[in-house]
Amino acid sequence: MSNNYKPRVKTEEEKAHDLAQVLKKVDKCLKYSVQLVDELEECGDAWLSTVKDARCAIIELGHANNIMDQQKVGEHFDPEKGITGDYYYNDI
Repeated sequence: MSNNYKPRVKTEEEKAHDLAQVLKKVDKCLKYSVQLVDELEECGDAWLSTVKDARCAIIELGHANNIMDQQKVGEHFDPEKGITGDYYYNDI
């Protein structure tokens, strides 16, 4: 059970931040996906580290996308209630 203060609806600035984060993660996924395909095509030994980088980028994108879908902001992160922790927006 969450001890969030009363959740509020996300501001337009927070929604814009969410979208920027998703777009940033999409760019990262694209970068590593292209690199992975290039390295696999070359059949080099270095591709394994790129697979790990691509997996990490995919996980980060999924997280950013989940945050974007949450409609409220509270003191603590509570995905079951659709609440993003306010600390996620400390850099805006």
